[in-house]
Amino acid sequence: MGFLPLVLLLVGIGALSWLAWVSLQSLLQARLLYRLARLEGVEPDAFGRQAVHGRVRVGRALQKGFGDLLWCRTVKQVYQRRRKNSGWSTVSTEDEIASFTLEADGAEIVVAGHPTEVQATASRTDTHERSGLFGWGHGHGDRRTVYTYLAVPRSATLVGRRVSATTLGQDNKLGLLLSPHQPGQAASIELGKGVAGLVLVTAALVIGLVIYYGRI
Repeated sequence: MGFLPLVLLLVGIGALSWLAWVSLQSLLQARLLYRLARLEGVEPDAFGRQAVHGRVRVGRALQKGFGDLLWCRTVKQVYQRRRKNSGWSTVSTEDEIASFTLEADGAEIVVAGHPTEVQATASRTDTHERSGLFGWGHGHGDRRTVYTYLAVPRSATLVGRRVSATTLGQDNKLGLLLSPHQPGQAASIELGKGVAGLVLVTAALVIGLVIYYGRI
């Protein structure tokens, strides 16, 4: 096997491993969410992982000029003009979360850290063109800011690990999921993602084996 095919093989294996991991994560999240949808007040499992749903109590919402936000990812980009491949290049990425608690089963749940996954997000892009000064203008060095955000919902669902009796944070396998949906709907989304991911992984493996043995 040559160097380039070996590199492509390793990249492919890495990509499939990542997709399989993300798919498994979604299925584990779906299991906890379905448990919460069927039962009231589900306790953390043996690893401290838990899904909770409750009313959102905002202390200080995020303000970006287009409403009160619960979570926002801000990506600043610059358009690079090159001879062969022009395109947008990311300069910085910043995740922010509002100060809020979740009122669930008569208790106030505090969120520790930033979510690793957010469902039902919206997006907005603001473009800023440099023009006139120092010869910039008309597409040379254009900038834009891409916002991916979740507006403040009346209620929310969280999946993570119990850090303390009143705090939910990231889990090393599940991450920290934030959703404005009811537990059942959030579970269906994660189940669909998990199944679709595993189907893609299986299909890629089958195709790879067919190609490999077809050359023998």
